[in-house]
Amino acid sequence: MKKILFGLTVFLLFYYIGDCQTDSIRNIIFLGHTYKWYSDNKIDDRIAYLNYLQYDEIWLGGDICPSTSENIDQLLYVDSILNISRPTTFWALGNHDIVIGHIELIEQVTQRPSYYAFFRNGLTMLILNSNIISPYFPEQDGDCEKLQDQYDLIRSVTDTITVSSHLIIIAGHLVWGAIHGSWEPYSNLYMGDYNFLCSENSTFMDTIYPLLLDVKHRDIDVICLSGDLGQKAKEYEYVSEDSIIFLASGINNSYGTEPDTNCSYVTNFDPDKILILTYYINTQKIIWKFHDLDSLYNSSYGIFNKINDNETFVHVFPNPNNGIFNLSINGTGQETEIKLFDIFGITIYKEPVKETPVIIRGLDISYFPSGIYILTISSKRITRAIKVIRR
Repeated sequence: MKKILFGLTVFLLFYYIGDCQTDSIRNIIFLGHTYKWYSDNKIDDRIAYLNYLQYDEIWLGGDICPSTSENIDQLLYVDSILNISRPTTFWALGNHDIVIGHIELIEQVTQRPSYYAFFRNGLTMLILNSNIISPYFPEQDGDCEKLQDQYDLIRSVTDTITVSSHLIIIAGHLVWGAIHGSWEPYSNLYMGDYNFLCSENSTFMDTIYPLLLDVKHRDIDVICLSGDLGQKAKEYEYVSEDSIIFLASGINNSYGTEPDTNCSYVTNFDPDKILILTYYINTQKIIWKFHDLDSLYNSSYGIFNKINDNETFVHVFPNPNNGIFNLSINGTGQETEIKLFDIFGITIYKEPVKETPVIIRGLDISYFPSGIYILTISSKRITRAIKVIRR
């Protein structure tokens, strides 16, 4: 039988980042259903402006934009915020990520298939594509061979996993069957009866849960995460009687900013929550907490990439660019320091600027490799950090 997407798709990547060798803690942010209602295919502003420099990994539960993969520029926009091209971002696709879109563009930008496995620092990650033959979107990626291939991947990992402290499974939708009754009061799209194979009676409880029990019996903790929340519930946490953990988190409160819109399926207007996890590598423990997104956004350490306010405007253009770009800063009124860092935190440009109402600079990093760079503008009054994408 022909194998799909990079052969067998036992895409067990062993990637190690040298600068994390001495780290004992990994800070992880999990985000789901992040798109902004009534926007031109954008991410919710609160998500776009968070400070992702404080997180070692980003885990995504899907539905990033209304039509995330509509074109390559749209995906580069997402990459400029959520670093989807980096191996420390794990993205399980939601239906909005491929509707009116191109899954092959996602694979091109991320350099990974839509379902795969990954091991690092004692964690085994299983990223699933719950859009394959979805009952809601049968035209999306509908292929029994792919579904079988994804199941073979799950089976291969659960059969062979030994050295990990945790198995982390991320799916865009809540496809975990009747583990805790019906998911309908929680999930944006009800997919509790999702079949993991084209045959009948291949739901999570029939097909996948027994495999996870075998993993748990080997003293490996199992955590299942989903991001398709926000419209009916803001957070979900459940531990089964077999000590398998289920977590879900998603946002939706950009809905409601237009009073003439009324969607009956949006019923929860409580504050949006996001999930932050901490992995202690030495003791092999994971702790987590749901955080109020508005509070995090409004905190002094949370605002990131917001390039204008009532008094200061910072503009980088073009962005993305070929390494040559312009920087315009208006309104600091103080001595300002401009720095540019590569992804390893190495300073590649630094310039102190004396007090002046307007700063305009043309910068050239064309002699540096393509990738993401961080531009910081600091004075006594403000600090700004902006991602610069060098193509």
